[in-house]
Amino acid sequence: MHVVQLPECYRCPASIIVLANRLIVHNARRFPDKAPLQASRASGHGDANDVRYETFASPDEEAAFIPKDICNRVLNGSECVVLGRTAKLLGRAAAALADAGIEAYVTQRKTDFESPAIGVLTEALRLANARHDRDVLRRLCLAWEQLADTSLELDAVAASAALVGGDFHLRIARETWDALAPGGWLVMESAEREAAELAEHLGERGWSDVDVIEDLSRRPRIVEGRIPTHERN
Repeated sequence: MHVVQLPECYRCPASIIVLANRLIVHNARRFPDKAPLQASRASGHGDANDVRYETFASPDEEAAFIPKDICNRVLNGSECVVLGRTAKLLGRAAAALADAGIEAYVTQRKTDFESPAIGVLTEALRLANARHDRDVLRRLCLAWEQLADTSLELDAVAASAALVGGDFHLRIARETWDALAPGGWLVMESAEREAAELAEHLGERGWSDVDVIEDLSRRPRIVEGRIPTHERN
């Protein structure tokens, strides 16, 4: 099947497109063969001077800056576009704009599930069937950030996974230990041939009530364990 791509952008000048392409490469759901954006609009007067760089102490402070900057520069809000790495960042920006009386609309690619918790579960199930797949791990890290509002760095997980044979699934299980409260449960789907190994790993790490459960087709693929309610080692 021949795929036709439409990478031309008629809205933004080249100075913006260059920065946009640098931002878009961090989109974990972007197809790897997708072409970068191309500027089709001729540069106008002042375009080269419209790229500025600011730093902020927090995402909320960054979001609050956007409507202030639009007002200070006497710009028409309906002609402004805000780019963000995640939907959560764009949501903060839209809320800040609304608070300032500027109407905002967030457009994004339809995700598999709107619920952050279901998103994490979905990507974890995918990782269970591809335990060394870095692209699946990247999507899981992104889903976790949207759920917990804390980052799970891809390179850090990959480096740590090297200590357990490059198995991202085992490394995620170790990271979960620090994220759950005492008494919290971890339930993971695994390949049938690897369920016993994963259960043994959880037991060695101090998890209690570790068990392997059969799925609806009576295959041992579900591994569960609980953080002990007593003080952790």
